[in-house]
This record gives sequence, structure tokens and C-alpha cells, in this order.
Amino acid sequence: MPDNKSVVRCECGYEAAADVEDALVAAIRRHAWDAHRTVCTVEEALAVILRSDLDASGRDPSPSE
Repeated sequence: MPDNKSVVRCECGYEAAADVEDALVAAIRRHAWDAHRTVCTVEEALAVILRSDLDASGRDPSPSE
């Protein structure tokens, strides 16, 4: 059975993992505020997840030149 869990790591060492995107978004936003006193919007948290997923897959999201 494949593991559908997304994992996101912060530069400070914090790691969040969740099977459901909404839970991961909530964890990222909560961590941003609790640890860094930074407001993170839902859109920013989704971008963090996308970047993390792309990094894990080894794909480059940059447009080709």
C-alpha cells in the first residue's frame, strides 16, 4: 500500500506530516505563528506543500528556457 503522507520540513528543524492536505496546511500555519511569529496564509502553506512535494519527487518546477 503506497504512503500518501506529505512531509514538510522547516529550516528550523520542525517537521510536519499528514495524510490530508487540510491538516498539513493547518500544521504549517500553526508552526509559522507559534515558532516564528509569522502569519502564513492558506495559499502560502499550499505553496510550501507543493514545493516540498516537487523537491521530494526530484522535479524542477522552473519553466524551461
